[in-house]
Formats: sequence, structure tokens, C-alpha cells
Amino acid sequence: MKLTDITEGTEITIKAYTEFDSIEFNTNCVQVLDDSILVEPVKREKDPINFKSDIVKIDIILAREGQAPMVWKNVSITYIGYMNQEFHYITAFTVGFPFNRRSAYREYIGQIGTVQIGVNNMAYDIIVKDISSIGFSFVTSEN
Repeated sequence: MKLTDITEGTEITIKAYTEFDSIEFNTNCVQVLDDSILVEPVKREKDPINFKSDIVKIDIILAREGQAPMVWKNVSITYIGYMNQEFHYITAFTVGFPFNRRSAYREYIGQIGTVQIGVNNMAYDIIVKDISSIGFSFVTSEN
């Protein structure tokens, strides 16, 4: 998926990180411009954030309902004025890819089961979706 496939009004997350720390900001796509997107400016105390740095890397994350998030690595973000408005202008140099948050192989199971969360709580009917070396996932029709 190309970054320019993101549609107007779609919320994205900007992740700025170094080897030791990270911070995330949410913003919305305003429009596609050339091979980039314009997003609502990310500000702190009314001042736009400057994402230009030699040591900070920037990724864009697009959450998708029922699917793995899409990630664009090492994007460029510039604060610009365009059509008498302020934006952050984001350019990706590669296509996005689905991101496995667990960073581990998942084995699909698809088995019906029962789960009880806590000691004195009722049991719920579930379907075990998948397992990995660091966890598992299940779904239930209960809230």
C-alpha cells in the first residue's frame, strides 16, 4: 500500500523514536499532494513540532479495523504552508507493510473453547484464533 492511498479524514499515528525512547502523535490526513500527504499540523503549546533530526526516525502507522496495522518506515515530515493553511507534509520512500505487533510467528488454531478471566468470574465461550511464542488471541461474542 502506498502512503498516498490513505484517504482524506483518515487518522494516522506518527511515531518518532530513537534507540532508547519513542513518542506517538495522532493526526488526520487532509489531502494527497503529489507523492505525499498533507496532515493536520502536530503542535505542542501552539507551536508545530519539528520532526527534522539526524537521530530521530519517523514511522507512520495506519490502524485498520480487523486487519494488521500498516507501517511506513523512515518517512520525511516537513512543516509547510499551503493554500494559506499550515500542514505537516509527509513523504514515504517505500510502500507500507502490514505490521505484526507481536513480532512472532502466529499459528492459526480456530478451536472452540471456554475461558474464565479471574477467579470468581463466569466462563465465556470463545474461539482461540491463534497462538505464538509470546501469546495467544481469542474472540467471543460477549462484551
